[in-house]
Amino acid sequence: MHGSIRILLHLSLFFTCCISHSYLPSASMDTEFVPLLKNKTGDITDVSNYRAIAISNAESKLLENVILQRIQSSRDDVSCYQLGFKKGHSTGLCT
Repeated sequence: MHGSIRILLHLSLFFTCCISHSYLPSASMDTEFVPLLKNKTGDITDVSNYRAIAISNAESKLLENVILQRIQSSRDDVSCYQLGFKKGHSTGLCT
């Protein structure tokens, strides 16, 4: 958001290399799981009153957005078994 135009070039090169080599550095896959209270008026000591949310870093969010845009623009090339990154589908459907 506050980067110059140069950062777009570097991110583009980074994502292209990651996709072409099918490799992501472990630091770009770091995710922090944070417990979130479901019902604030409920029992805060009850484990079932919490749900976990995953907070990823900015690079992985950008890469996910690039993948999402690419898959949405080429629906004919997507396998019927592709459940993530499709509108109205989730990876939970396959379980």
